[in-house]
Amino acid sequence: MLDRMRDRMPSTSRGQRSLYSTVVSVMCGILACVCCGEEGGKVRSDGVSHTIRDLLLEPLKHRGPDHIREVTIATGPASSSHLHVHLLGTLLHMRGHATPQPLTGCHGNCLLWNGNVFGGELEVPVGSNDTTVVLDALSQHSTPSALLSVLRKIRGPWSFVYWQPLHQCLWFGRDVFGRRSLVWHLPRSHGDTTLALSSLGHYHSSLMPLGFWEEVPAVGV
Repeated sequence: MLDRMRDRMPSTSRGQRSLYSTVVSVMCGILACVCCGEEGGKVRSDGVSHTIRDLLLEPLKHRGPDHIREVTIATGPASSSHLHVHLLGTLLHMRGHATPQPLTGCHGNCLLWNGNVFGGELEVPVGSNDTTVVLDALSQHSTPSALLSVLRKIRGPWSFVYWQPLHQCLWFGRDVFGRRSLVWHLPRSHGDTTLALSSLGHYHSSLMPLGFWEEVPAVGV
């Protein structure tokens, strides 16, 4: 999560505190679309176009009603023929300093994070928040093996989307137990060229029918 909840917990032992965190933790909303054009992934029905972003915005707000932030990244010169990465995050602010998502690092790296860091080798200082710590740790590395080593240090449930401009690479996944939701829509035809990732799937009889969203396997990133 973007905001630490430990100050809101009753005084308990370390083990009890982790269990309590799992029970009361809230979820933020994340959405990422990779597609041609600056308007985001489109779906069509009866000749009418709608963007995945517009269809999911209200459901995502229920997960994070306090802050909404969007970033659009062009992977080449400004042209509709190049791929664009659209990132949107909604935040439920529990305490302290709010950190709207997607969070951008000093090298242009962008992170959408839905999780909790309870400990392990990645420590979250008092007064800080999980998202900032995770982004700082990821931004210090560029190779796949180093990025994976950061994720292995996290103890707690998580799902994430991470844009690495150095290699024009989009990382995404969730913890091995699948404790945070992440679904995807894969391109299926010549007219459907959008890769979409979201913390929730939304059913629409004609625009997003059953099978439009599938769960991202919790087998790696």
